[in-house]
Amino acid sequence: MVGGFFLTMSNGKVSVVIPVYNVEKYIDRCLKSVIGQTYANLEIIVVDDGSTDQSGKIADKYRELDQRVIVIHKKNAGLSSARNAGMEYISGEFTIFVDSDDYLEQNAIEKLTKHMEDDVEIVIFPYIKEYPGKEQKAKIFTESHKVFTNEQVKNKLFAMLVGPDEIKRLSPLWSDRLNTAWGKLYRTSLIKDIRFVDTNVIGIEDGWFNINVFSGVSGKVIYTEDTWYRYEKGNTKSLLHSYKKDYGKKRWNSYKRTQKLLKETGNEHLYKNLNRRIILELFGIVVNANNAGESIRNTAISLRTMNKHYRYEKYFKHIRNNQFEFPWMIFYFMCRCGLYEPILIMLRIAGKVRN
Repeated sequence: MVGGFFLTMSNGKVSVVIPVYNVEKYIDRCLKSVIGQTYANLEIIVVDDGSTDQSGKIADKYRELDQRVIVIHKKNAGLSSARNAGMEYISGEFTIFVDSDDYLEQNAIEKLTKHMEDDVEIVIFPYIKEYPGKEQKAKIFTESHKVFTNEQVKNKLFAMLVGPDEIKRLSPLWSDRLNTAWGKLYRTSLIKDIRFVDTNVIGIEDGWFNINVFSGVSGKVIYTEDTWYRYEKGNTKSLLHSYKKDYGKKRWNSYKRTQKLLKETGNEHLYKNLNRRIILELFGIVVNANNAGESIRNTAISLRTMNKHYRYEKYFKHIRNNQFEFPWMIFYFMCRCGLYEPILIMLRIAGKVRN
């Protein structure tokens, strides 16, 4: 750093951290997309989190083919543990996370590093959801290019990570587009002392990681649509298909951590954003409960008990029903009233149609 600004380092080494667990169907595509980048100055850190399929052996094959590839084999401990293990090996000026069932466009890193000039600390880029036979672009902002000053990072981006503002129509499909660890090129010095918290503690690891990262930004953040992250939605191990025990309780651990951080950093005015996130994430909690395989009656009783225990009515008071996008206003109205049986019936019908 010179005179308070970072030197331009568009040719600096980029560390790519790739956590791997039972993705033999996808890992070839992922690693080929990284190794084949037009930007050559890479350090590719592959963490095999105790895979029981051929994923680890496939990773080893690429290590033999390319000296830039580092493969770490460890006991299974989850996504956060795998990413943290990979972070211990980072030596690049910049860091990017890529999930092993996803992939990058061929010139992605080259384009992203061109933005890493002066006091830019993070470059954010959008993603494309890839479903069997179709794809859907998921933009984060309406502009194709946007520069956020340090003040705007604090007032806009950090606030978005905590939860949505009251201006936008609310939808759970929008609430986490900024939160992901992937879809960003970080300046390594910004994240080197931050680690992912175990999902067994907080349910979802990316949001809490980025809340901590963005709270420490002292320079600029850039959003660009120069390239797109390719996000695989055909993997049936995703949240919409799998069950996580005590998921609701874990999410509340995350909310409490966020409340504490907001208080410690003098951002109590963002409690309202967090309140909206608490309500929006009911969708994921309901879907997860539905995936447990219990009867509709027992699942609905469990969800109503959770509503009462965590006093969801208190948080619903901060949102008007007409703030939700249609048809989400119907979904959240039914949640507020504890009418979970119709929701669960629709989810199970949708699941049968999808399968």
